[in-house]
Amino acid sequence: MKKINSKISFVFIKELFLYFIFYSFIGWLYEIFLEVIVYKWGYIPREFFRGPIAPVYGIGAIILILLCNNITKRDFSLIKKVIIVFILCTVVSTVVELFTSYILEFFMGEWPWYIGYTRYKLNFEGRIALSTSIRFGLLSLLAIFIIQKILDAFF
Repeated sequence: MKKINSKISFVFIKELFLYFIFYSFIGWLYEIFLEVIVYKWGYIPREFFRGPIAPVYGIGAIILILLCNNITKRDFSLIKKVIIVFILCTVVSTVVELFTSYILEFFMGEWPWYIGYTRYKLNFEGRIALSTSIRFGLLSLLAIFIIQKILDAFF
């Protein structure tokens, strides 16, 4: 019995690590897309662990996957699931972003999105902004209901 539980735990940890890497890379691509294509600021190197990943996206995705897994399996209507997941993901991703800004400021003296967020009308100290929180909520719906289903089938 212990061998089965430890094997399941190892597989679970391995999957979470792969999800972390995948979503960290997707987050890095998203940031590059926004800077180069949408805002036309030009490329700003975002490599954090000597590679094209944005760990805050990976950490946020892991938290959201774990929180939303139960909701997506419940016997709710699809609309109710979407509304609950959207609200939960918007709030959680905003909190993760806020805490990340404080952690980065403590260790590095700044956080990378300060200047960008101060340009938004509804922002809090350049750390979080309403428009990005809504965007994260919408992207989380895509991740939870579509991308994660594909990844689960793949793994």
